Amino acid sequence: MRSFNEVIQVEILTKSKLADGTPTETWEFLAEVRADVVLSEGGTLDYDSDTQNISNDYTIKFFTRYFEDFGYDCRIKYDSEVYKIVYIKKTLRNRGFEVHTERSEGWQ
Repeated sequence: MRSFNEVIQVEILTKSKLADGTPTETWEFLAEVRADVVLSEGGTLDYDSDTQNISNDYTIKFFTRYFEDFGYDCRIKYDSEVYKIVYIKKTLRNRGFEVHTERSEGWQ
C-alpha cells in the first residue's frame, strides 16, 4: 500500500496569444498533490564538447492518486526541480497514476 508521503506540484502548459498575435506558452499551477517518489536506476552522464556541458540525466517515478486534468501537457515540480512527463500509467484500479518523468541537470 502506498503512503503518499511527499508533496509535489503539478503545472499545466497553457497556450495563448499576446496582443500583437504572437503565440506564447506558460506553465500555470494546476494542483498540489501527495505522492510516492521512486528514483529509477541507470542515470547517464553526457558530455557536450561544443558547449562543454556535462549533464546528468535520470528518471523518477511518481505515484499519485487520480485527479482531473492531469496529462502529458503537465509537468511536475518536486524538491526544487522540474520533471518532464514521459509516460503515464493508471494504477489502483484507475484511482491513481504511475508517472515516469525525466530530469536533466547541466553544469559547466
